[in-house]
Amino acid sequence: MSVIQHYGLASNLLRCCFSLVMSLFLRRQVERILPSWERWYPSLFDAASDLGLIKARVCPPQALLLSSRHARIRRAAEDSHLEQWGGKE
Repeated sequence: MSVIQHYGLASNLLRCCFSLVMSLFLRRQVERILPSWERWYPSLFDAASDLGLIKARVCPPQALLLSSRHARIRRAAEDSHLEQWGGKE
């Protein structure tokens, strides 16, 4: 398994764990403020949005591409791999 593949698996695992923890944290916040939120809202996201717990941020479309967001990290992993194991320059 290459460094880049290992980085991809690790980052996917961290992203999943982070999403789970954040959704549990958000659910606790919503339930503390509005215990019976499920009566009025179809999803946790809608309740949290109306309660002001989460807010949308405007960003350029290019920033949403994972390839752009992680290009610097990917380059660093590739450089480290080349430095450690050699290969084409």
